[in-house]
Amino acid sequence: MTEMIAIGRILAPHSGHGEVKVLPLTDFPERFAKLTRVFLGDNEQCQVERTRWHKKCVLLKLAGCDDRTAAEQLRGRLLFLPEEELVLLPEGQYYVHQLIGMRVETVAGQLLGILSDVLHTGANDVYVVQGAKGQEILVPAQRNVVERIDLAARVMVVNPLPGLLD
Repeated sequence: MTEMIAIGRILAPHSGHGEVKVLPLTDFPERFAKLTRVFLGDNEQCQVERTRWHKKCVLLKLAGCDDRTAAEQLRGRLLFLPEEELVLLPEGQYYVHQLIGMRVETVAGQLLGILSDVLHTGANDVYVVQGAKGQEILVPAQRNVVERIDLAARVMVVNPLPGLLD
């Protein structure tokens, strides 16, 4: 079964003609200009009739959503695409959903825990690891710290900075 990835959240109706205002949840918002369909949930496919930008949001007209009442029913819903339709990233870059749930261990083989979240800070991302003893370990997403990410094995190997594990 294909994993569905959220690319936007419907905020509100925009007009009396069934348009909805969408907050992009993607690093590639330009993808909305080329959308021909989206999914509301795992298998409710909707055809996209048109898109346009309004400030930092996308206005979408979905087939079958022809008035403000129908658009209001979509408020808060997430828009999804199948994982295989995501933009391909350059080598060494990963989507957050690919990292969540990975085992995190040191270069010496010590299990630190499971990666549970990614914090986006100004300088660099920070990986939140739920430790085996219940503690939270914050690992900077830097090349000198993260030695290797193996998506197939679902393992991240890190070289902890001094004091990280104290």
